[in-house]
Amino acid sequence: MVKMVQAVCLDYAIHNNITDTIKGFSYDYNTETSADEENKYIFVYLKIEIKADFEKKKNKKSAGSFEFGFTFEVDNLNELISQKEGQQYLDDTLHLSVMGIAFSTARGIIITRGAGTVLNDAYLPIVNPATLLKTQVIKQ
Repeated sequence: MVKMVQAVCLDYAIHNNITDTIKGFSYDYNTETSADEENKYIFVYLKIEIKADFEKKKNKKSAGSFEFGFTFEVDNLNELISQKEGQQYLDDTLHLSVMGIAFSTARGIIITRGAGTVLNDAYLPIVNPATLLKTQVIKQ
């Protein structure tokens, strides 16, 4: 069983000083996964940088950023972590599942916090969670 036990917005900034007309947004993601085998927890860190694209300018400008921390409890975590060449790897299916849940939850938080701001129309796209994972290695 996998259960999300905590979802926290660790930090965020919304840059409401943008006065040019925004035609859309682009997003940069940074993720990190770690585990606490003794307590059966997986931790997902997700940072999202949101950049505004303008109608009359070619350059992009930061419109906001969010940092999230998610904690998942996994009953059989010790069975889902493997060792290879001194590195620890989380089971692919589990890793993709918790990353997808974290990203989807972040989407909802950004919609809520961005309402009525320059991020009012900044909806995170639906992405394959595999694109968020730079590596399957987990940190201890």
